[in-house]
Formats: sequence, C-alpha cells, structure tokens
Amino acid sequence: MEIIEIIFLVLIVLAAIFLTYAVLKQPGKSQGLSGAISGSSSDTYYGSGKAKSKEKMWNKVTIILAIFFVVVVLAFYIIQPTKSKTDIGDPDDYFGLTTEVTTTVTPTTTETPTTTVAPTTTAAPSSDNTPNE
Repeated sequence: MEIIEIIFLVLIVLAAIFLTYAVLKQPGKSQGLSGAISGSSSDTYYGSGKAKSKEKMWNKVTIILAIFFVVVVLAFYIIQPTKSKTDIGDPDDYFGLTTEVTTTVTPTTTETPTTTVAPTTTAAPSSDNTPNE
C-alpha cells in the first residue's frame, strides 16, 4: 500500500467517526410527550438562545463533515489505479491453495495399431551320428 492510500484511509476513518459523533450529539427535533408536559430548557428566557445556537452549530458541523467525507472518498476512488488479475495475483497462491493440473491425451486417429510378428525359423538339429561317406 502506498503512503497516499494510507493517508486517505485514515482520513476516511476519522471523518466517519467524527460524523457519527456529530450526528449523535444533535438534539432531537421534537421533545415528545415529556417536553410537552414539563417544558424544556428552551422555554425559559436564558435557555432559548443557547439551545438554538448549539443546534445550529451541530447542524453546520454535520454538514461540513458529511461534505468532507464524500470528497475524501471520491478523491480516494479517483486516485486508485485500476487493478487487473496480473496486478492482484492468483488468489489461490495467497491462501496457500494448490491447483492440480491434469492433462488427458486423446488419440488423434481412430485406427487401431497393428503389430506384426516376425516369423520364427527353426533350425534342424545337428546330429553327430550322420553317416560319414
């Protein structure tokens, strides 16, 4: 992995973490039944401005982080080279798997082979008791 890819991956992870935090930190849009009965802190004179300014701040932070996240992911996608099978390698080699290659030889002709047997000759036995002339 190149150094630029590592930098982009770190930026993506950090942006995702901070974006998640910013979304979770935002107050809910409605107070629900408990807010209707007891009132909320924004109903008071001193609490009305603080709640809205914090809400606006977290909305801006969320939007900025979301835009930053998308830009970094798109930039990371654009700078990555396209990888082919030769660049990646054989996955079987990576996992230590071996492939067995079997080859079958098929005859090219359908003729049956013919074998010829050479005739054998037998020599007449030589005998020592042949008459002498």
